[in-house]
Amino acid sequence: MSQEEYKKPLILLLLAVFVDLVGFGILIPILPFFLVFLGGDELTLSWLLAIYSLAQFIAAPLWGKLSDKIGRRPVILVGLIGSSVSFTVFGLAQSMFLLFFARFLAGIFTGASLPTARAYIADIVPKERRAVTYGMMGAAFGLGFTLGPVIGSVLSSLTIGDLSSYAIPSFGAAILTFLNFIGAVIWLPEPSIARNGGIESRKSLIDTLKTVVQYDYVGLLISTYAMIILIFSGFEAMFPLFSNAADPTIDETSMGYVFGVIGVVIVIVQGGVIKPAVAKYGEIVVIKVGIVFLIVGFFVFPFTNSIATIILAAVPLAIGAGLTNPALTSEISKRVPSEIQGSAMGLNSGISALMRVLGMLIAGFMYKINYVLHFRFGIILLCITLLIMSIRVK
Repeated sequence: MSQEEYKKPLILLLLAVFVDLVGFGILIPILPFFLVFLGGDELTLSWLLAIYSLAQFIAAPLWGKLSDKIGRRPVILVGLIGSSVSFTVFGLAQSMFLLFFARFLAGIFTGASLPTARAYIADIVPKERRAVTYGMMGAAFGLGFTLGPVIGSVLSSLTIGDLSSYAIPSFGAAILTFLNFIGAVIWLPEPSIARNGGIESRKSLIDTLKTVVQYDYVGLLISTYAMIILIFSGFEAMFPLFSNAADPTIDETSMGYVFGVIGVVIVIVQGGVIKPAVAKYGEIVVIKVGIVFLIVGFFVFPFTNSIATIILAAVPLAIGAGLTNPALTSEISKRVPSEIQGSAMGLNSGISALMRVLGMLIAGFMYKINYVLHFRFGIILLCITLLIMSIRVK
């Protein structure tokens, strides 16, 4: 397929990812406050965050296998309409049970749309352009995630009838995602590739894992992705607490600026830097360089003592994440055949979701002992990962 032939569906797919993440990001500012309103506390919040990732861990590999069998388009459409339903349930929630159920649904259906979108890209984009395209997807992801909280804050300040300040952003996200679904129904085509049924849906997760990792270094690449997610997600979850421990004067507004800088850096790296870097050095070198940036960020962060130094330490972490994620996704997709792309992307997303849960729990446990401990643990694990990558992967 020529670049012109896949350009239109790719734009539609990136737009779908962007809008989906805007909808997700809309809930970020209200989630803790809504939880407290319903009687929850910090521990409840950690479980609420965890159930989303656990649902993705369960669902993503199954959706991936299904997309190999019946096609990418129907799975993406189910994911989008399901996300709209989850936002609606979130807005209607008047109990802790419904709030948890809404987040569980969100994890289930995001586990359909996002990994299948990655498999869709592998279907239509030539191997030599995949890292660039996954970088564009990451940029769309980052922009949506950055703009979503801003929109959520604005919507929560509105007054519409008897709707609460929590319901309005939720329904806004539901409407936005539903419009995204309608757009995909009208304009998003099914990739024109032959399907051989992929991996049988009756196969267990272990069987799927065995099938996917039999290809050149795929198991090691997925493990590398998992280790990076484990360390980085723990850092993300505890970042406000890490920052406050470094500088007790930091407040919510300051943290907003830091998150903004991180988002901009990731967008710049994935939208502009990844293309020439991969073209000149290849994905494997870019992955290794990205890990080095993560190590530098984790080494520097414990020495921070102000908002300025925290931003400086966060920049190499953002660069590292911006380089490794699209390059790893591209390399995994290039090493597995087209008929199991959905299974590979779904499996990778599912394992990553589990690593997010573990990462948050490990980071929280280490924070209670000493906030510096997580960074030392991260450096050791990332150095081992880099060493194995350097020795084993060609």
